[in-house]
Amino acid sequence: MAVLRGATNLMREGKLHMALLEYGDKASHPIWNAMKARRRSDAAAPTPQLLAQAVADGMTLWSLQRWAAQLGYDTFFVGAHAERPLLVPIR
Repeated sequence: MAVLRGATNLMREGKLHMALLEYGDKASHPIWNAMKARRRSDAAAPTPQLLAQAVADGMTLWSLQRWAAQLGYDTFFVGAHAERPLLVPIR
């Protein structure tokens, strides 16, 4: 999210035509940190408190979609069907 926020001015000016990012549960800082720690076993799903922090940090798929829409960008899931690219709008 920090990288996207850093690109906000470019996006407002229409200089960033497309951004591709991978989204997943690893966006939670505590989960990411636990994955890097050796010999630890932490929950794979965030607690309600961690989810609330992710929301506050703007790191949910819904908040990313709203943020992009405010800057005039459309958001899509990228996939494939029958070996052809497929874009599914996120709304």
